Amino acid sequence: MVIHTTNGYGYSTFQNRLLSNRSIKNTSEGSFCDTNTSSQAYQDEQTVQEVVSRWGVYISLAEGLPLLFSSLLFSFLSDSMGRKPFLFLGAIGVLTRQFLMILTMVFEWNIYLFAPFALIDGICGGWVIEIAISMAIFADISSAGKSRYFLLAV
Repeated sequence: MVIHTTNGYGYSTFQNRLLSNRSIKNTSEGSFCDTNTSSQAYQDEQTVQEVVSRWGVYISLAEGLPLLFSSLLFSFLSDSMGRKPFLFLGAIGVLTRQFLMILTMVFEWNIYLFAPFALIDGICGGWVIEIAISMAIFADISSAGKSRYFLLAV
């Protein structure tokens, strides 16, 4: 859900920022097979998509690079220190990111704040640590065989 919200909000924000002096025509009724690639509207659309794509890469890097290290570290530490603290840490990171993104959208703060919010999520382990520790918990509470596979599937 995060990526859809982020991309949709980013697209509309950059479209409004870059094309504030132009009226935007809704092209959802026409066919994309016969798009006029030399029109100004098409070129404007490509410019917005380029900026949004670059912005999405920054957000992905801000989350993904720390996530590589934190998920490996927290998965390892959860074996010796217990699963619950790291399960909560991952959830806190995800919820903090979501909450701050909502505040940014509602109060129309700077859109580039999404990158530090993703960084917080990545440092906390995010969804990766949630899945890894959940799988470890299922392995801890079940015996090998069909019951474990059933729990993992559910």
